[in-house]
Amino acid sequence: ANALLQSTQVINRAKQLSFIWNINPEFAGNPTMFGNVGAICFTCASTTWPYIAKQMKATKVGVLAYGIAQQSKDCAKGIRNSFVKYPTAEVAYFEDSLNYAQPLGAQVTAMKQKGVTFVMTCVDLNESFTLGKEMQKQGMRAVQSLPNGYDANFVSKNAARFEGDIVTLGVVALEVTPQLPEIQNLYKYTRDIGVPVSELTVYGWI
Repeated sequence: ANALLQSTQVINRAKQLSFIWNINPEFAGNPTMFGNVGAICFTCASTTWPYIAKQMKATKVGVLAYGIAQQSKDCAKGIRNSFVKYPTAEVAYFEDSLNYAQPLGAQVTAMKQKGVTFVMTCVDLNESFTLGKEMQKQGMRAVQSLPNGYDANFVSKNAARFEGDIVTLGVVALEVTPQLPEIQNLYKYTRDIGVPVSELTVYGWI
């Protein structure tokens, strides 16, 4: 985080215009940096997760995040704050101290014992896959959110682990028809240079 903060300060002092994937609080307040989305309050309460939990009739939810990435910890705090302000369900399990590529056997056991049926995560897709495998192994029936899950190839190859889960997306889904003209241009360009289209490809195109 310190290295990222120092880098943003150097770029800002140099008045270097930069377009960034807006997932880090260090980007805030730099007038030369432009994000794929507007300003984000990572720890603020949101209606999104309580609304989804209510629609799913989930009464007990779990939250998982990395402890070695501040934006992940802040994301988890924001989810918890959301249920404090909009208590549609109880946060029955909360952990924001995971390492990257960590086995999740103990976490799944604890969530299963507490009756969690909806797991909100602030982790990458590989960790979501690990979570899906472990829940299947332990017979835990729960839906998980996939914050980095908009990857059709990865999800289709591992459909048994992800079926029924929820993907959050910050752009118009590429599958929507008719496609927007700009999306058609994106596909033409990526075909020409041999690059697969993903959520991050869209942000790069923007």
